[in-house]
Amino acid sequence: YPLCALAVSDERPVSTQSTWGRTNKKKTVFSSGGGQELAFHFAEFTKTGVYLLGGHSGTLYVAKDSAVVGKADAHLGEPVGCATLLSDSHEDFLTFGWKGTVKRWKLSGKKLTAVANYTAKIPGLHAHLTAEPVGARATAYDVEKELIYVGTKQNCIVRFDMKKSEEGDMICPPIVTGHEGDIWAVACHPSAPIFITGGHDRCLKVWDSNSNELLDYFEFESPADTIECATFSPDGKMLAVGMSDSKISLFTWEPSFERICDVEIPKKKKSSEVQEVLAVRFNPTGTMLAVCHDDLCAYIYDVKQKPSLSLVRWTKTHMDFTASPTHLRWSEDGTHLATFTRDYEIMHWKLDFENKTVAHELYSEDPDVVKYVGDPLIAGYDVMGCYQNNLGWDGTDLNYVALGAKRGIVASGDDFGTVRIHNYPALDESAHFAYSGHSAFVVGLGFVNDDDKEKYLISVGGGDKAIFKWRIE
Repeated sequence: YPLCALAVSDERPVSTQSTWGRTNKKKTVFSSGGGQELAFHFAEFTKTGVYLLGGHSGTLYVAKDSAVVGKADAHLGEPVGCATLLSDSHEDFLTFGWKGTVKRWKLSGKKLTAVANYTAKIPGLHAHLTAEPVGARATAYDVEKELIYVGTKQNCIVRFDMKKSEEGDMICPPIVTGHEGDIWAVACHPSAPIFITGGHDRCLKVWDSNSNELLDYFEFESPADTIECATFSPDGKMLAVGMSDSKISLFTWEPSFERICDVEIPKKKKSSEVQEVLAVRFNPTGTMLAVCHDDLCAYIYDVKQKPSLSLVRWTKTHMDFTASPTHLRWSEDGTHLATFTRDYEIMHWKLDFENKTVAHELYSEDPDVVKYVGDPLIAGYDVMGCYQNNLGWDGTDLNYVALGAKRGIVASGDDFGTVRIHNYPALDESAHFAYSGHSAFVVGLGFVNDDDKEKYLISVGGGDKAIFKWRIE
């Protein structure tokens, strides 16, 4: 069947355009300001025989059949995002603008009359006292409780209480909070019941794993500072964040969540493109930070405490690869580093602290002699059961493996939105529990460490902009 798009005219009947390419001459709708309407963001049908259209120009239209019969300057300067019908007769309704303005209307025939004006705002957190406008995109009305649930551009759902509505600012408490962009970073605190997520909306968000409450957030100013990865230090006092513009940002978590310094990995050549930071990981003592970079190299930084907290790069290290390193792991004593690259190569490196250099070891040490800690690489004998060869996987289908050391388990995330739980080491690919839910690649996982055993698993789905919390039983 052909798919058809409606074109509403100011004076003429509607015409259609099908995907088969058949077109009819049509007229377009013009906004109150005189310009052509770029888009309609909603259509709401009423019992009175007319329907409402929200224009990108901020104009609200009343249409009947295929023609506009009325319009009003509803939210000039911002698109009209959505509408909510309040009464059974559909003569009383609200419209929501993209920048927080809300208007209440009476509809009589084709005549629109504005009766109240509000500004919907999301309350600020303790560190961010300024309330932010609600960028409304969709609504659902609970008639019995007189509550309107508003879905926002920021991937949140907030509550607009009609019983408390008074003209002026309306504080709308969040019910569900999320990220506006793809989510690529997740880091669980080593001892507290919190975790941090970061994504391509340039926001770091701090969550309480028990209440699901958003505790704090930090937004980078530069459009290029999209977040790719993050990690806590072993004592939980620092947080390192890797970004797509080759920068690493260092934060303190205790005693306060504060951005301390930024470092940028220099280009190999002036003509080289800026590459992203793919992984960051503190050593077991929190005195060094290892970094995987998309310029085919891995780097090591000293974490200096004096005269102030800073990152200082080892300039003599030589960890070059034929493909970009994507995962890394420290040895228990911090003397060795293991890396995994996009061409499926595991390499082992020994650190020389006196000369601040590293040496490639052709043969890996006995794992009983050199013990590695933290999340495993996504290849190796200890995670070979994470690969689902029976499903026809190739090497790119496994994205991350997280270790729940207290329970002796690992969780894996794949390209098909599936999270699996395995015993550790994971040797048999059939010995697992599989859980679906994500609609995109599962790119990050982490166990929440707030009790004797890991209570929750956190997963992030990259392009689906979703954060899942799984209870471990």
